[in-house]
Amino acid sequence: MRSFVYANFDAIIVPGEREVPFGDLPNVQYTAPWLIRNAWELPDINTTRKYILQIDETVKIILVCASGQASELPFFGKLTLQLQETFPNCAVKILAATNPVECPLDMWVRHHQGIECLAAADIVVGSGGYNTVYECAAVGVPLVALARKRLYDRQDKRAAISYPVSNVEGAITKVRMLLEQVKFQQKPDVLSYVNGAVQAADYINSSLLTSN
Repeated sequence: MRSFVYANFDAIIVPGEREVPFGDLPNVQYTAPWLIRNAWELPDINTTRKYILQIDETVKIILVCASGQASELPFFGKLTLQLQETFPNCAVKILAATNPVECPLDMWVRHHQGIECLAAADIVVGSGGYNTVYECAAVGVPLVALARKRLYDRQDKRAAISYPVSNVEGAITKVRMLLEQVKFQQKPDVLSYVNGAVQAADYINSSLLTSN
């Protein structure tokens, strides 16, 4: 397979992760992680807080990102309730495609694209999935990551770039620590980050121009 890939592909574009199959081949081009939104496409954070999350701008937000498998929704629903009970002075919301039966409707946020909500949060609790980890890193919001088991995806390795924990108790402890850090922090008015999807498109365009 290695020899076939090397002989038949002009380039392999790798979106943000180094330890990948064939990653050592000379025709590999690395980019930053691919993101669904460029920084300038994100709505104003205060607008997101007020109209999407429906939270006063003075309250710290803990956002549970339940973007994984449907079977994991009850786990994240219960975690959301535990976080709200533990941190009553914060606003705790769960971002999910469907409302967990464990949670009241006013805790549920259904919004696409999720990165817009992540950017407005103070702390995110979620899995170690590609989008969750790299979107939080891009918008500068700390992620408490509970890696989930997947057939092909090594979430535990990716979660290591955030704040990895192995259980609910560890997540609550880590959130408590992070709340002390973000207590007096102000969010920037303008976010800035590199979108690897744009880098990849630019590379493809430049390669086509060169070949012509």
